Amino acid sequence: MTPAQNTRKQALCAPRCAAAHRWVWGAILWLLWWVPALGQVALEYTVQRAELVVGESGETSFTLVDVDRAFAGDRLRYTITFTNNGVEEVQAGGIIVTCPIPSETVYLEDTAAGDDTLIEFSRDGETFLAADDLALMDSAGVAPADGFNAIRWTYELSLNPAESASVWFDVSMQAPEATSGEVPGEPL
Repeated sequence: MTPAQNTRKQALCAPRCAAAHRWVWGAILWLLWWVPALGQVALEYTVQRAELVVGESGETSFTLVDVDRAFAGDRLRYTITFTNNGVEEVQAGGIIVTCPIPSETVYLEDTAAGDDTLIEFSRDGETFLAADDLALMDSAGVAPADGFNAIRWTYELSLNPAESASVWFDVSMQAPEATSGEVPGEPL
């Protein structure tokens, strides 16, 4: 890729990534409406780039670094932290976090995680199931992760006042010409 082509891709991807972050943030704020302890649970999200690190003996791992711009091919980690700012415990199952997969990205299979959570996925923004149970399967009978457009976590423990927990997932930033534009532009 020539420097001019790389600059063009960066210029095209950066505004779209910023728009995707605003869209995800709006969707997360919309989720406060669904949390039974409204006003008691605060949500915060961060986006970091996952950079591949190769150790001296050849082992590989990822390190997370803060990012304000993303480019085609970047691996990004979205982390959503929820904190009980109230004076009462939030009951088990009372915190449900739903997050759309940002436009201009593709979900990376098996990266959605969160301790003590039930994780479900959606292709239409309405029906959420475990990844293996999604009705739309490819010819091999496997639900391809790149078709997911939203993830939902149900926190299965109670959350005491001043306690926090986090959920996260990774995506790959796509070049504008590589995206389908089918991801909904409004919160689920």
